[in-house]
Amino acid sequence: MASLQDDLAKLLVPLSPRSRQQLEAKCLSAQPLNLLSILDTPATPAAPGLGGAVQLASAKQLAAVLLGRRVQECWHTLSVADRAQLQARLVHSLDCAPGGSESATILADCTVAVARHLAAEGVLWLELLLWIRKVAADGERLHELPACCSQFHGMMTLLKGLLMSPPSPPWRNLLEPHLTELCQACVSILEGTRCHQEGDAQTHAKNAIECLGSLAAIVRGEEAARLFHHQVVGVLVSDAIMGSELCDAALEALSQAAAADELLIADASFYHSPPSELCRVVRLALTASVTQRGSRRLKALRLLHSIADSHSRLLCTAQGVQLSAEEVLLSLVDLVAPDEVRVKANCWEGLFVGQNSAAESGAEYALLTRISKRMPDKLVLPLIYRSACRTLTGSDLPSKLAALASLGAVLPGCASGVKRQLHRVAKLVLRALVQPALHPVAFALVADLCALIPAETRCGSARLTERLLPPLLQQLQLLQLHDVGFPHALAALEAACPRSACGRLLPAFRPPQSGVAVLMWACEKLGELVLQHDSLEAGLADSIAKRLCTLISVLARRQHSTRHTAESVKAVGRRIAAVLQQVMTSASGVETRSAALEASGAWIKLMADSGSRCPEFLNTCLQAVENGLHDQFEPVSGVSAEASVRFCVALGPLAPSPGAVAVAGLECCARRPRPDLLWALAALVASTQCLHAVFGDLAAPEWSRLAQLLSGFLEQRELRGATAELVRHVPLCKATAVLLARLAAEVQEEERVEVFRNLCTAAAHMAVAAQEDSSTEVAEAMQLLREAARLRQSAAPARSSALQSSDEDSSDTSDCPSSASEESAPTVASTADLEGPGAGQALHVLCRAVGLT
Repeated sequence: MASLQDDLAKLLVPLSPRSRQQLEAKCLSAQPLNLLSILDTPATPAAPGLGGAVQLASAKQLAAVLLGRRVQECWHTLSVADRAQLQARLVHSLDCAPGGSESATILADCTVAVARHLAAEGVLWLELLLWIRKVAADGERLHELPACCSQFHGMMTLLKGLLMSPPSPPWRNLLEPHLTELCQACVSILEGTRCHQEGDAQTHAKNAIECLGSLAAIVRGEEAARLFHHQVVGVLVSDAIMGSELCDAALEALSQAAAADELLIADASFYHSPPSELCRVVRLALTASVTQRGSRRLKALRLLHSIADSHSRLLCTAQGVQLSAEEVLLSLVDLVAPDEVRVKANCWEGLFVGQNSAAESGAEYALLTRISKRMPDKLVLPLIYRSACRTLTGSDLPSKLAALASLGAVLPGCASGVKRQLHRVAKLVLRALVQPALHPVAFALVADLCALIPAETRCGSARLTERLLPPLLQQLQLLQLHDVGFPHALAALEAACPRSACGRLLPAFRPPQSGVAVLMWACEKLGELVLQHDSLEAGLADSIAKRLCTLISVLARRQHSTRHTAESVKAVGRRIAAVLQQVMTSASGVETRSAALEASGAWIKLMADSGSRCPEFLNTCLQAVENGLHDQFEPVSGVSAEASVRFCVALGPLAPSPGAVAVAGLECCARRPRPDLLWALAALVASTQCLHAVFGDLAAPEWSRLAQLLSGFLEQRELRGATAELVRHVPLCKATAVLLARLAAEVQEEERVEVFRNLCTAAAHMAVAAQEDSSTEVAEAMQLLREAARLRQSAAPARSSALQSSDEDSSDTSDCPSSASEESAPTVASTADLEGPGAGQALHVLCRAVGLT
């Protein structure tokens, strides 16, 4: 043992790399019992030259760290006798508690590791439980027996380690019968600190509060909850605690109690009738969030978040005949959020710019998001909307920013209310857009709104896109590429001009001039980016170029040919083609070059529709397509294979030899399958119907090879959805019957709604064609498909009932049953989807195709 102690001490002084490596390897192989012996060593001076007692204390620290690690590593290799000796010596060391609170913490951490191992094996460590009870019984004499301070510190560290995450259910069950005496011991320590302010009294009081928060996890039953509420929570919310330095620890403990059970923070009588005021814990947290700043405000907001997460009715009060959360919401929106903006006033221009969404900008907005998901829309959205309208007419900039960010935070949870009041919300967003000072939040708000509501949704007499696009573009024209907010303004424009909906291209803009203006702006900015490329950060320039190219591709494909479009395209057509060609050949990233190639296809098509042609540019793009389709691995200086295929899709009828492109794309998939390439091939085959031209007669052997390839793709989970979309356009014959059999197998097992819908659609198309083919292979595959459809049809009502009962259970446990929050969509196909274009409707179509309905 002395040798091990010397080795640990030597590690604390400079050594050569080789000597240190050898010494570390030797210490890392030490036995846990030898390391524990070092911890028990009395504080006597060490060998001369090693630093004396200070060096010994450092060696103990290192031994403790190694002990915790070695217990984890070699616990299962220890003999029964060694385990028993380790347990006994740990309890003895805790009882003696040498070296003060620091040593007690080290020993307690090691003891927690051993206790968890024993609990996992179903072994009761009775000696440790008896020691905890003994120390708890001496709680009232803590200040009379100073030697007990270290023991109490060790006990609290031990309890926190056993009860906090990751949880230890066996120890929770063991400690539950002794909850009262453990709580009394901690409360006694708190009471004692009022008379003993010297020494470590405040440290012990803080540890006691943390321990009380951990003990909330083992409260079981209404009677125990009532006792805990009066004996513990009553002390934590007292003025003596909240008005002292212990306030932070008390707020954290109350958060743990709120997460455990609402009866711990609110008396049961609170629920006998609609409350006229907020419960005491909520009022305390709300007051602290308004009056405090910094870490204490964050802890108060965390407490409110814990309450809103599962006990949101505690945030409501009775007003008339309905419950309202007005006091909580207005305090957050009108007081807390603006104050946080003022605290960061020196950099307010970037306050929200660095976030993907306004709801991610601070703890107060995260709390509003949670409240909006837990409470009905009619309680939340009107208050936030009125607050935003009121502040926009004022002159206080922090209040405006805070109110708009608050509106963005509640949008996801109030989706139903937003859809019903879309024209009002959009009008508010437009008012914010015209004020440049509000751009940090207004752009994020546009993106949030367009992500929540489809861009083609009716908004009054127009579509949402048509409402937002002109004023958004007007503000974008004032921004420069180097502005901090430009990427986020571009994100707002991308959200207002989505790529597609349900796999189909969106209709053209109305009026067409809006689409042309946005397209010309995107082209202009891409040209500026090419000229200013060297003055911008390489990664940022590449990212913006990719996004602009994608936007150009979307806008060009959605733009119908009109006289105004033709004039605009003729004026800038060749210049934009040159810019796209430069990006495609000189950009550093493969994704950026690929996006430029896709945009080039859409731009060439738009130029041709407008009466302009650029054959040199088309030849350059076709060469890039050829290189992209023949690269066996990720291209270093070219474009991706999927971008090459999508270029041909964008060209439409102008695409030369689409069949050859489809075959080359399938060869790329055979070498390295990936979903994006399969989706691109499905779009190409759907738009050109090129497979018949390539493979010829249905008796050709190429159809059999294609069927085997696609059948293998259907077996791979990540490729199944894209492959099903491609199979939808494969004709049914004797050679491709294997695809129908594989679709039947996947229809029977698949549970993802989107993929299930694709499988059903592909199977239905092939089933319709099966009526004209009487071969044995097709008949057998049809029988398998019919059986799979019958099984899914019979299982659908059960799935629907399960989903309905699950929804009822969640509404029973919810504090606000009328909440319209939309946490997530079902992932299982059921007849509940028959009302819309979901998996249930696809199953209905399949059943009708195979003759089951």
